[in-house]
This record gives sequence, C-alpha cells and structure tokens, in this order.
Amino acid sequence: MDPNGTVLADCDLFLTPLMSAIWPELALSIVDYRFRNLDAYERLAESFGREGAYVASDSTIEDDFTAYPELKMYRTCVSMTAAWSTYRALRNVDWLRNKGYALMSSFASYLRPEVHVKPCGSLATFKSVGIACVESIEDSSLANRCLTLAMRSACETSYELGLEADESWVLIANALKVSRDEQDTPRFDLIPCRQAAPVLEPLLLSVPYYEDCLDPVDPVQNLEKWGDRKRSLRCSSAVNDCLIATVSGRAAQVYEEYVQRFEEEFEKLVRDLTVGPWGVIRDMDLNLCDWKYASDMEQRIRQCKWKGIADNKQRTASVKLGLSLKELRSEDLIISFFPMHVKKRNGSLEAVSFDKVLARISNLSKDLRVNVYDIAQKVCSRIYDGVNTSELDELAAQMCSSMVLDAPDYGRLASRLIVSNHHKLTPDTFAACCERLGSLLSTEVHDVVSRFHQRLQQCICYDRDFEFDYFGFKTLEKAYLMRLDGIIIERPQHLFMRVSIGIHGHDIDRVIETYQLMSLRYFVHATPTLFNAGCAHNQNSSCYLLGIESDSIEGIFNTVQECAQISKYAGGIGMHIHNVRGKGSRIRGTNGNSSGIVPMLRTFNATARYVNQAGRRNGSIAVFLEPWHVDVMEFLELRLNFGREDERTRDLFMCMWVPDLFMHRVRENSNWTLMCPDECPGLADVHGSEFDKLYTTYEAEGRGRKKVSAVQLWLKVLESQMETGIPYIGYKDAVNRKNNQMNLGTIKSSNLCMEIMEFSSPEEIAVCNLASVCLPTFVTDSKFDFQELHRVVKIVTRNLDRIIDVNKYPLEKARRSNMRHRPIGIGVQGLADAFFLLRIPFESPKAARINLEIFETMYHAALEASIEIAEEHEASGLHNMFESRAGPYESFVGSPANKGVLQFDMWGEQPTTRYDDWELLRSRLKNGAGMRNSLLIAPMPTASTSQIMGFNECFEPITSNMYTRQTLAGDFVIVNRHLVKDLENLKLWSPEMKHKIMAGNGSVQNIKEIPEDIKELYKTAWEIKQKTLIDMAAERGRYVCQSQSMNLFMEAPEFSKLSSMHFYAWSKGLKTGIYYLRSRAKARAQQFTVEPVCQRGCESCSA
Repeated sequence: MDPNGTVLADCDLFLTPLMSAIWPELALSIVDYRFRNLDAYERLAESFGREGAYVASDSTIEDDFTAYPELKMYRTCVSMTAAWSTYRALRNVDWLRNKGYALMSSFASYLRPEVHVKPCGSLATFKSVGIACVESIEDSSLANRCLTLAMRSACETSYELGLEADESWVLIANALKVSRDEQDTPRFDLIPCRQAAPVLEPLLLSVPYYEDCLDPVDPVQNLEKWGDRKRSLRCSSAVNDCLIATVSGRAAQVYEEYVQRFEEEFEKLVRDLTVGPWGVIRDMDLNLCDWKYASDMEQRIRQCKWKGIADNKQRTASVKLGLSLKELRSEDLIISFFPMHVKKRNGSLEAVSFDKVLARISNLSKDLRVNVYDIAQKVCSRIYDGVNTSELDELAAQMCSSMVLDAPDYGRLASRLIVSNHHKLTPDTFAACCERLGSLLSTEVHDVVSRFHQRLQQCICYDRDFEFDYFGFKTLEKAYLMRLDGIIIERPQHLFMRVSIGIHGHDIDRVIETYQLMSLRYFVHATPTLFNAGCAHNQNSSCYLLGIESDSIEGIFNTVQECAQISKYAGGIGMHIHNVRGKGSRIRGTNGNSSGIVPMLRTFNATARYVNQAGRRNGSIAVFLEPWHVDVMEFLELRLNFGREDERTRDLFMCMWVPDLFMHRVRENSNWTLMCPDECPGLADVHGSEFDKLYTTYEAEGRGRKKVSAVQLWLKVLESQMETGIPYIGYKDAVNRKNNQMNLGTIKSSNLCMEIMEFSSPEEIAVCNLASVCLPTFVTDSKFDFQELHRVVKIVTRNLDRIIDVNKYPLEKARRSNMRHRPIGIGVQGLADAFFLLRIPFESPKAARINLEIFETMYHAALEASIEIAEEHEASGLHNMFESRAGPYESFVGSPANKGVLQFDMWGEQPTTRYDDWELLRSRLKNGAGMRNSLLIAPMPTASTSQIMGFNECFEPITSNMYTRQTLAGDFVIVNRHLVKDLENLKLWSPEMKHKIMAGNGSVQNIKEIPEDIKELYKTAWEIKQKTLIDMAAERGRYVCQSQSMNLFMEAPEFSKLSSMHFYAWSKGLKTGIYYLRSRAKARAQQFTVEPVCQRGCESCSA
C-alpha cells in the first residue's frame, strides 16, 4: 500500500495458521497510524479477501467460500479476528455491533442455516461459529487453529460488550470438551480449579500478539517499544501472562529455533519500519511468507517421541496455559499435554502440580488478604522442566513483591516465601550452622557453642525471621548472612546469636539477653559488628578518624596504607588534610614545588576503590578541609560533574570544617585570606578565639597567599552542594566547645557520616563503635515506653563498651586511642515510624517534646550505665593490659565530665523534669569512679540496618509514602504501611487511590478524599519546613555528646534559601551543619520517585 492508500496489486499473500493470529492486528495497526479511517481497513481487507487470506465484507463471502472450499472454516475465524482487530484499532463499538456482527452473522448462517443473528449480535453467534469450526473442518490441525481464533474473538468481544461471564465460560468449556483424532492432534484435557475466569483473554497457542507495538509515524518509539517487549516475546502484549509453550528434549530445541527465528524476523521488521514504513507490506511478503516454518515446527513437535511415554495423548510439547484474568471468580483452567518436573531440594524429580504450588502459597498466607490463585497461576506460567523448588519460591516471592502496591499483604507473603525457602536451604540448628562455617568463626564461638549449644538453641526463635519484610531480608541475604563458597549458611537468628557470642563470649546470660533484644528488634548493632562479630577477624568498629601523618612522602603514603588496612575490615574513614601544603608551595628537601592536595587525593580515591570492605562493599573515605586552605577552590570541584577527569575524585566525600570566623566574614561580606599550612602553621591545631587570633595575625603579617571574597567562596560551597549534595559542613568551633574530649586537644574532623566527633593525632586514630535503638518497638497502645527505652539503652551501652575490649583493631594507633578514651555512639532509627504509631505529626509541638524526651532518656541511661561500669571496675580492680587504671577511661581526668559538666551544660540548657537525679550523677562523676566512656550518644544514618529492621532511617521524616528504593540487593517498591493501614480503616485504599499517590510522587497532600489529619501525619521531608528539622536537631543536640547525621531537603535549591538554611543551623549551635543536601527536580517523568540513596559510605555507620 502506498502513502495514498492504494492497495498494492502484487501483495499476494497466503497466510499460514501462525500468520493468521498475528497478521490482522499487525496490518491493521500499521494502516491505522497512517489513515485512521474505516475505508482504509476495508480496502485492505477486500484485497486480502481476493487473495484468499480473509474477507471483510459479507458481499464476498459466498464467492470466496466457493473459490476456496478447503479454507472456508479457517477463513471464517480469521475474518472474526479481523473484525475484532478493526474494532480495537478504531475503538468503535458501533462498528463492531453493526458491520462486524453482520459479518459474523453471515458466517454463522452459512455454517448453520438455522441460526438467525440480529444485527446487534449476541454471544450465540460466536458460540455457533466455534462449534461449527470443530464439527465441520476435517483437518484437525486447522480445526485447532480455528477453534483458537473463535474462542479468542468470542471472549474478547463478550468482555468488551459486557456480556455475561458464564456464557463466555460455557463456550470455552464446550469447545475444549470436543473430541479429537488422537493420532494427529492432542486431546485438550480440561482441569477445573476452584476459581473461574469471568473473562478469558489469552491466545490459546504460543503466538505473540503485537498490537500497538509498531508505530511507523515515530521510528524511535518503535525501537523503544520493541526493547520493552523483547523479554516478554512469548506473551501477549495485551495479556502479560498468556500461554507459554514449554517443551522437553528435542521439542525444546525446536521451540527455541522458532523463537529465535521470530525474534530475527521481528527485529528486521522494526528496522524496516525505521527506514521506510510504506515499503513494509512488500517487505512482509519476504519476511513472513516463509513462515510455513512455523507450521513445519508444529508437525515436528507432534512427531517427536519421548522415551518412556506411550500414551498418544501426551505425544506433544508441554504446554501450560496461564490465564490472564481481569479478576478471578469461580474457575481457572490449566491445559497440560506433557508432564513437566520439578527438581526438589534433595535432588529428586517430581511432576509439576499446580495444587502443590497453590497449597504452599496458601499455607503461608492464611491470615493475609491476597489472591493465592493469581500468584500460583503466575508462578506456574513460568515453570520450565527441571526447575528447582527453591527457584519457585524465589519466583513467587518476586511476584508478590511486585504486587505490594495492590495490597501490603503481598509484601508480607513475599517475605514469608523467601524466608521459608531460606530455612529449607540452611542448617536447622545454630550448632550445625557454626560447624558448617568452621574456621570462619573464632575459636571462642566454637567453644561457647560446644558448651552451651542446648541452652542457646532453646532461646532461638526462628519464627521471628518471618517478621522481616522482603526488602529487609534481601538486604540481609545480600551482604550480612555468612556464606561458604558462595552459599548462604546463616539464618537471621543465627546471625544475631553469633554477634551476641562475639561480644560477650562465655557470659551466657549476657549473650542471651543481647540476642533476645536484637531478635525482637529493640536495637541492632552497626554493620561492621554484624559483619564480623564472632568471626576470626573480629573487627566490629564502624568509624575511624585520622589525619595525614605528616606533610611528606613518607607521611602521606603511611596514611594511604592505614586507610587500606582500615577499609579492608569494613571501617569507614574520616580524614583531615589541613596540614598538607598547597599547590605551588616549595618542597625544601628537593627544591621542587608541591602539586597540592588534588593529585594526593586521587591516590586515596584509587585506594578506596581498590580495597573493597571484606568483599562486601567498596571502601569509603570522607576528606575534611578548612576553608582557609589555599587549595580550597580545587577541593570544592572534586566531585563536580564537569571538568577534567584527572582533577576529580568521584569516590571520596568532601567536607568543609568551618570555623566561626569564616561564617562571620560571609555574613559581613568581608574578604577571606587563603593560606598554605606550610607557611602559616598551627591553624588546624587551635579553635575558637585562639584560631581567630592566629588567623588575623597571619593576615596582618601578609603571610596569606590570596585574598578572596568570603561570599564568593561560600557561593562555591553552595554551588557544589546544589550539584552533588556535598560537601558536608561541620562547624569546627561548635564541635570543640561542646565535646567531652576537649581536654585532649582540638578535634580536626568528623567521620564518614558526620556524627562522630573525636580527637585524633599522628599517634592516635580515633575509633567508635555504634548501635541504634529501634524507637517504634517502644510504642505500645499509642504510648511511648520511656522506662523500657532507658533499660535497653543501658544494655546497649554495656555491649558497646564490651566491644572496645574484644575488638580486633586493624592498627595499633586505633587500639591505643580506643583503649584510652573508650568512646561509643548510640543512635536511633524509626523516629518517623514512632510518630506514626503515636499519631503525632512531625511538625507538631508534641513531636518536638517526644523527640527531646527520647534523647534525654538515652543520654541519662547511657551516662548512668557508663558510671556503673566504671564503679564496677573500680570496686573489683578489673582492668585489661591496655589500661593504666581500672575505673574510668584513661584520659578522664581533666575532662568536662570529670568536673561535673554534662552535655546540656555546654549548650547552656537545662534538662526537663523527667529525671531528677542529674545532680547525683554529677557527684558520682566528680567524686566517684567517674565514667567508663568519654562519649555516648551519636545519632547515625542507619542506612542499611533500618532497611533490615523495616523502619525509617534514623531521626528523619519519610521522603515519600511510595517509592522505589535502589540498593545493592536490588530495586524494591516501598509503601508506607502505616498510611495504607489508615486508608484501609477509612475505606479509602483502592487502586484509584494507589494511582493518585503514585501520580503525586508519594505525596498525599493534594488528594481531596484524604482527611486533613491524615495529610498532616504523613507529610514527607519535602513538605516539612526545614526549620522544623533544624530546631528538632538543636533540641536533641543538648543530649548528643558527639553529633548527628542531619540531612536537609530542598525541592529545588536556590542560593538564597540554601544559605539562609545554613546560617540558621549555625546560629542554633549545631555541630553538624549538614550531612547531605537532598534535592530533586520539580518535573519528573516517572511516576515513581527513586528514593535518594545514601552514598555507600553510610553503611559503615549504619547501626
């Protein structure tokens, strides 16, 4: 056909049975995009009618049947398909009712003269045609094809016109029960199940249905659509889970050849469309006419003989029919010719049984509102001969996970399926697990298990594994559960028991206590502890803070080696480089000039990439620099998306360590002098007024390298944040004014996640061990249990203190520091979840009060526990080989705590009235045994462990009520289960509501059906005022003796707003000004937002 619509005279096509199912839709779809009118369809149909393919007007029926009597039934059904395709393309019901039904009526009258069909049509027409096809066609192969087309047309039409579902069912059932010549074609065996299909849409043969897959008007869209469809080649494009043919032995090879051939032909067709769409009919003559191969393939399959099978009814390829239904109501169908087998976990083979698949899914979903038949059908539609039972469970879990938007219960079923499968593949006792892991575990763990295995096993509750959601379990499976030769050996409960023994050793009561609290999700230790506790390499610490040893080749590369050793065992690194001379500075030893910090940092970048933390994740290093350094401009460009690649370090994380003087200069729009630490020494070693004095002295002496506008440098910082989310900002003076380690010297950096503030020096590498409490667990009956939180935090404090003693340190400098100062970091996760359970909006005054009391309770509990531990050691004389005294930590004398100064005192604030014994604690610090740990509270990001536990990260608000989370374990759909539960209670949860939330990118604020109190409760981080987040951080800050990983969120950052936000945080006295700046474009093409994924470094501090 040319562009004017003229039918090409040489379009002489003879359609094989295979082509009959695909050609009408293909041809009509092509014409539709060009002409979009009925005349074009009729001209094309009439042309094909003359050539013997099919007819499209009742005026030619009798002549055509006379000319081709051997094709009369076949062409009848093809014509039915053509009529249906015309309707689908035009979306014109009237045409189908009149012209299309008249066509059907003529066919029916010819076959069954007694049948009279009214112009409006009815299902009886199609029923008559279908039965006539079966009874009138002698060629059984042709009869099968005709029957397929008749049933499909009948079902699709009945659905479209709203006919009764059971009538459609009667047609299909009658057709399937018709006898066959068993020598030539297999018998259709009808296997009824408990549910019926109100509307059946599938092709009953394995022929793809590519309607709407081609677009001659837009060649680019052709290729995109083909790419999207390629993986589902064997399924109908209108029906995702249609019939899939599965074969065994030789039949498998034949079928794969057919599929490969189809792919090649269709890809060529798409290429032809992109070049010249209106030569496509000629091309089809070449491409498709040779498709008699498909018919040959069917004959070859029927002739295949399978060893050991004598029954003629089963001498054909295995076929399974997956019925894609609008909804299941009364009966489902599975048509089976050749029995497939499943490979069981013990290696034996068993015939596939739909009922067994259904029973397994049903047993795990008795208390859930899910459609088990739908899931079982989808699983069975993907079965192949020899599939493993564990693969079936994985497939079923993936299916359920993909349906979580329909109902949250699908997510729970996905979890149960995957955990149940995991239990079947792993040792069923902790002792057996440890025996399998062998030398990977420490000798102490093996000794404890051999002595106490019965008592330990009695405490383990494997049912708690089923409490993990699918996302959480897949995170555990990806990186946390121990493997042997790539095979997972541990169960989650085994992991918790291993960690507990790794911390407490032979103290079996403490072991069980820790196990129970982690198993019940009261708290969780940090990722490195979960990785390594109880293992031969018992490195449990999360954070390491160090500086460049010295500004020399030896010092720099010694530091590179130290970073590699730390990263080897999953430690995250914070490194300050304030003392490294700037670009162009003289090197006196060689009389050369320094290249500055950028080439040096590229060496550290390569180290971080090369040393992957115990094979589980890449190394991570955060680099800290003060804004007076002469190379600060180049430093701020290291992560930008443009510029020379040899001046970028895309795997390092930048942080500005900002003194108050710089902020004053920016506010006053004054100049700022850049200096080289080799020419202006000592600036990094002082803070507060001492820094101000030394810095201004160097300025007055003219020792600076360059004067710049403080505002312009500040804008450079903001520009980098707006493009990359970093640099982090830490306020140097606030950190050093409000830190219990101020007696040790100036703190020069934080850690990878900006919550650890500890002293480091060339002789000491600061270390911190982390854990987080799960706040939602403490909510019962809409009340927060502060007493239980207090009890659990004291236990966590003891655990972290114990880790300091049993830890295997990668470097002597790290061990020396941790033994001297014994800092720990306790954080939280799930604050937003706790607010949901308490029915408290994030921005409400009550939320601010709860936030304050939670951290007051934690600080009080940790301080009290640390004092008690010191008193216990003092009384018993307990100490270890690295301590100079038994009671408090070694450097306690001279610290603020030694003087009775607590964290809230440093903020100039007073505690609430919840605890009235603060003065008693001061007295015990000043006059008693002191405290065991220099630092206690450090709210960290909890990026990974909150995924495991199923809570929102740390103290942040939710970022969306519905999103896709991208992680190393895969992409996961996350839905706010609290919101769904509330909407279900209000009878508002529905597919329409789901789509509205998706359309709102996870927000509910613009959905009018949702009540205002629900909208207020489920505001996202993008909808909450950032001032609220900063105020809450400052309020809890009086009880945070280290710092907190505070992210801030701006939909579309602007310089003025971002700058104001930073100055507000600085004025509130925060130590961490910002961790990441989260931003997103206002206009997004996809309906699902992708959850901002914390950089991989967050995992080091995840607790």
